[in-house]
Amino acid sequence: MVFVSTLLYYYIWLLVYLQFLIIFANLHLRYIQNNKTPI
Repeated sequence: MVFVSTLLYYYIWLLVYLQFLIIFANLHLRYIQNNKTPI
């Protein structure tokens, strides 16, 4: 039972981390599209 709860815990954190990465990538793409000048 402890193993299942630990697995669920890591799975939830992985989902949160993936959502954060997707949001960050979308913001980065929008930033690149807004500023066409290369950095």
